[in-house]
This record gives sequence, C-alpha cells and structure tokens, in this order.
Amino acid sequence: MGDSIPPTPLTAEALEQLFTQSQLLQGLGFQFEKIEPKIWQITYKNSINLITFYPEIFEQYLSLQLMGVGNPLFDQIIATQSTSPDRRGL
Repeated sequence: MGDSIPPTPLTAEALEQLFTQSQLLQGLGFQFEKIEPKIWQITYKNSINLITFYPEIFEQYLSLQLMGVGNPLFDQIIATQSTSPDRRGL
C-alpha cells in the first residue's frame, strides 16, 4: 500500500478563498492575481510563483506549485502570517 495524503478538513475552494482574499496577507505584501480559473500568480518580495489549490489542476500543469501543507511557499506564508504583529489570522 502506497503512501497517501490524508484528507484535509479544508476544501481546495475554501483554502483558495482563505488565502487569495486575505486582507492580512495583502497587508504583509502577498499579491494574488488570478491567471485562469483555479490558477493564481502570487508575488511576494520580488518572487513570482504560479500556484493552484487544486490537485487535479496541478496534475495537468506540473509547472504550478500545489499549495498545501508541506509546500515550502505555503509554509512560508503561514510562518510569515504567524510572526506578524497583527496575528488575527488569514
């Protein structure tokens, strides 16, 4: 039996909305621009990344980053948010 990713209580849609609509993340300098349905460009500190929150989209476009726990960019966003002086959550 192979390693499988355990299910998450958050749907891709909820995670996408949580991140892309976050006033806190915008205030910290994260910019989200919708490129196509379910595909976003995220800009932070002169770094530009193409991301998706949807595994099925990631499988179609392997040049995207799949945002979720364990992704370095995802972890950086969480770490940046958690060290913010205004830690009211995303």
